[in-house]
Amino acid sequence: MRITLKKILVHILYFSGINFLYSLFVGKKIFVFAHHSVSGNKDDNLEEILYPNLSIDVFVLHKRLEYLKKRGHTFITLSELDRLDSENIKKPTIIYFDDGFRDILENAIPVLKEFGIPATIFVSPDLSDKKDFLWTMKHRLYLSERQSDKEEIETEIADLKKLSDKQRIAYLEGLYKDNNFAFTPKSFNLFLDWEDIKFLANHGFEIGSHSMSHKKLTECDGAELDYEIKESKKVIEEKIGKSVKSFSYPYGRRNALVDQVIREAGYKFVVSAGIGLDGKEVGNGTTAFLKNVQIGINDNIIDFKVKIYSWNLFK
Repeated sequence: MRITLKKILVHILYFSGINFLYSLFVGKKIFVFAHHSVSGNKDDNLEEILYPNLSIDVFVLHKRLEYLKKRGHTFITLSELDRLDSENIKKPTIIYFDDGFRDILENAIPVLKEFGIPATIFVSPDLSDKKDFLWTMKHRLYLSERQSDKEEIETEIADLKKLSDKQRIAYLEGLYKDNNFAFTPKSFNLFLDWEDIKFLANHGFEIGSHSMSHKKLTECDGAELDYEIKESKKVIEEKIGKSVKSFSYPYGRRNALVDQVIREAGYKFVVSAGIGLDGKEVGNGTTAFLKNVQIGINDNIIDFKVKIYSWNLFK
């Protein structure tokens, strides 16, 4: 019922012309779009098994970026927010990718280059070094090997997300041990390695930190936060030879202590701090905490058009 009402409202906003009218008055707002994996025309279905809710089809990405380009959006990296106060930029728009999936190099970058769009890529050193793996992907692999269907897998993943990191880790370690599930991140080539990351950094793409190991930062103590937030910045800068100014919250989790450590680390731009549009005042020299436009990977083009504009009236 709720989904039906939402669809009705989306169609009212779109076909009544309200959405178009609203789009004329947001030229000074900052639009931030989050992405993860970008799937292409592959023979294998590894992304469908391991991260079905994170991968947008490259054709859909192309269609959305083409629309934004036609509607006069100006694409910038996060670091370029510093110049918004002194330049007249219409609909400044930031495209970013969390987790550092390797398929963005193969599928997203050609589309971005086609439209001349820069982007920010957030990486976690432990993922790039193959020291760690996203637990959701690891557990989906475990369940798929045991012939669980998609609904069963997603139900169990959802239940495990309700646990704290420590509770979930303890449970899964015991489960895998009891069932002789052997796993090593080095067996998979799903994330950008440092050669890939340096290549992107040297070809117009901004590299930011997504923490060291993609933990829920709100469950970390002071020492853990220093490692996840400060050490990740140091490691990435040493690897790419460039300053790292931006940070993306894993899972969108934040609190006052997390934000304090982010400021202490010297980050200037932080994303995934909420849902909605941002004002240009974020580029005022202090650490900027930016909200995202709430878009789903399976949203159709009408949903997309409404969500980037008039849907934000309700945020």
